[in-house]
Amino acid sequence: MPNIFLVIGNGSTRKSSLVRALSGTYTRGKYFIENLASIKDEFFVQIRSLQEANIFPQDFIAEMQRENVNHVRRTEGRC
Repeated sequence: MPNIFLVIGNGSTRKSSLVRALSGTYTRGKYFIENLASIKDEFFVQIRSLQEANIFPQDFIAEMQRENVNHVRRTEGRC
């Protein structure tokens, strides 16, 4: 099971901007992200919430299993 890191907050609180800034990415996909210790690790970055992207949670989980992803970073808005 992958490690999942969520950024949760109210609408228009710049969650996607935070994920873009921390990951250095602008589109969803698999990336190697280097930390301060110069260690690279592979992450799947989902910028938009699954609801905004019209992706069902079970489909997202299946995709992560197919991609053999160890770490997931994504945003999730709150109502």
